[in-house]
Amino acid sequence: IATISPSILNLQESLQTLHYAQAANGIQNKASTASSYLSIVGSGLPTTPSSFDSNNEDDGGGCYAIERWQEMEIRMEHMQHEVEEARQVLASHYMEKQELRDKVEAAEEKQQMLQQQLSKIQQELTVSKRDLENERKAKKKLQGQLNKTQQDLNQTRKELQEENK
Repeated sequence: IATISPSILNLQESLQTLHYAQAANGIQNKASTASSYLSIVGSGLPTTPSSFDSNNEDDGGGCYAIERWQEMEIRMEHMQHEVEEARQVLASHYMEKQELRDKVEAAEEKQQMLQQQLSKIQQELTVSKRDLENERKAKKKLQGQLNKTQQDLNQTRKELQEENK
């Protein structure tokens, strides 16, 4: 007797159990159901429900073995279908993760480019602030010179007016 699980999580273990049961009982799995059945009956496996419980000889009908074999084939098909669905889900998840990785890489590259631009702008701003401060100093100096020149001009006017009087 081999016990297998219908769960996809235990698929590998169930397959190994079936292979072991097949090898242990001399079952040779072939492409057609009839030849597979013949190998089961010929190997001495029990073919009726009562013969599974006791070691009685096969009653010759073999219906139970056929039903059991068909049930196992249906389960195997179901498990293969579940494996295929799981593969598709895994492939889908892989593609989604790959898309996310690509988006993250693109975002990181854009972030790096923006950081470089920010650094360049900050340097330009520092230079502009320095130039602005230099211009303010020059303006203040020129303003001082202008004020002195105006004072000199006013003084000269007063002197000229006094002379003309």
